[in-house]
Amino acid sequence: MPKENIVECVKLAGSQVALVEKMKPNLPDRLAKPFKQGHISNWINLERKSPVPPGEYVGAMVLAVGGVVTAHELRPDLYPNTNEDAA
Repeated sequence: MPKENIVECVKLAGSQVALVEKMKPNLPDRLAKPFKQGHISNWINLERKSPVPPGEYVGAMVLAVGGVVTAHELRPDLYPNTNEDAA
C-alpha cells in the first residue's frame, strides 16, 4: 500500500520534518515553499478520495530516500512496475 511506503520513507529520512527537508530541493518552488510536515502527516493519516502522495511529489520523495522506495511503490497507478517479469 502506498501509505505504508510513505511511512517507510519517513523512517528512512528520520522523521516527517527530515523527509520534507530532503524533498524540498527536488521540488519546483511553487510546491516547495508551502510544503510542510503537515502534508506528510495528512498523506499518512487522512482518508482521501485521491491517491497519495500527489504525483508531483513522488520523484522528490524517491530521491529523498535514495531510491530505496520506488515511484511504483508510492504510486502504482502512475508508475508501472518495470521490474516485473513478462508472462
